[in-house]
Amino acid sequence: MIAYLADCGYVKSNTFSLCTSGQRTDALEIDRYLTPAAWTAVFDTLETLPTSTATQVSARERALFVITWTEATGARPSELARAKMADVRYANHSDDSGWWWYIKDTDLNSTRVPVTDYAMAALQRYRQHLGLPAQPSEIESAIALVWQIRGKNRSAGVTRSLLYESIKRVFLKAATQAEDGDPNMAERLRSACISWIRNTAATNALAGDMPIADVQQLMRHSSPNITARHYHRDDGEFHERAQRKSPLKRDNQ
Repeated sequence: MIAYLADCGYVKSNTFSLCTSGQRTDALEIDRYLTPAAWTAVFDTLETLPTSTATQVSARERALFVITWTEATGARPSELARAKMADVRYANHSDDSGWWWYIKDTDLNSTRVPVTDYAMAALQRYRQHLGLPAQPSEIESAIALVWQIRGKNRSAGVTRSLLYESIKRVFLKAATQAEDGDPNMAERLRSACISWIRNTAATNALAGDMPIADVQQLMRHSSPNITARHYHRDDGEFHERAQRKSPLKRDNQ
């Protein structure tokens, strides 16, 4: 776990110093996310992954689905590892009609997050690759949401370590391809891991003016203060908004 956190850039050498002070440190700043340019580079890389063998095709399809689904739903690796196809269900009610992902924690408590159209399209593509019908069904409670490999035991879901390793390979390949054109972005991609995608989801939602309460629920954060730390302000736009702000008038004006 320590190696995982260090590789993702969350901790440096003295990991346990995070627990010895109530003060906020640089290691706790949530700036581990992908910029729009880096996000584009990742998907460009996915298009160039080898597909000469069935195993390579399965690896690419799984990576494409995991990256898209994680950004759309804020999925944690542990949630992906536990999830079943039956956890994605359609609610046909007047107040919540649409697809939802029901997420169980380690205590089997359940919460749900909306499944957007583009997330559903990614799931349908992945299911087609797996040889399943386009839409998930409640009877698929024994079928993993993310498979280890196509054609094997359908109940054998992907492990967290395999998720980490497979997505890390994509980021490293994207970094290599970006090295000549944008060394700074390449360095950021080399530091990235699957947890950065969840952070990117929160940052993107806040940048898109989604209410912070909705983003908190989507991310399953325990506090809105945690959610707010994912907001990354553009200083240039901030300066322009400050210039447009109407000044307070004095009584004699």
